[in-house]
Amino acid sequence: HFVLTDVPMTFAVFLTLVLSLRAAERPTLRAFVAAGAAAGLAAGIKYNGLMAFSMPLLAAMALPRGRDLPRVAAVLAAAAAGVGAFFATTPFALIDLPAFLNGFGTQAAAFTPRSLSSEASWVIYAKHLRQAFGWPAALLAAGGAALAAYRAVAGPDRVKWALLLV
Repeated sequence: HFVLTDVPMTFAVFLTLVLSLRAAERPTLRAFVAAGAAAGLAAGIKYNGLMAFSMPLLAAMALPRGRDLPRVAAVLAAAAAGVGAFFATTPFALIDLPAFLNGFGTQAAAFTPRSLSSEASWVIYAKHLRQAFGWPAALLAAGGAALAAYRAVAGPDRVKWALLLV
């Protein structure tokens, strides 16, 4: 109902997925730069968007050996573009680095592991999914995740399924 930072971050994460899929299909330096920049944008919008960096890195590491584009070049291109996009969208991190690191440390400290008596994170997220969408959608989401995990290991187009799962 409210557009908070989660909505644009989700868009940037989805953009990272699409661009990472494109980079996996047509591996060029430009494709990995675009995917890395989208991941940096996601992290710049909201810090937990940093997880999107796993997608272009996975696509780069899955490049077959002997291609025109070496894996190291793809990883470095995606990482450099991601760092550049992060700092372009979060210039405060460079302008006042000590305050940025202190603030980031304060936020990170709030996410310390919980006691053994509390529920696991995945259980909490599963409950939210079920409450928001009902049982049919929650079961479909779980089935889709299981299918993606299976296809990432055993099926054709492993890289595409692994990117979708990540």
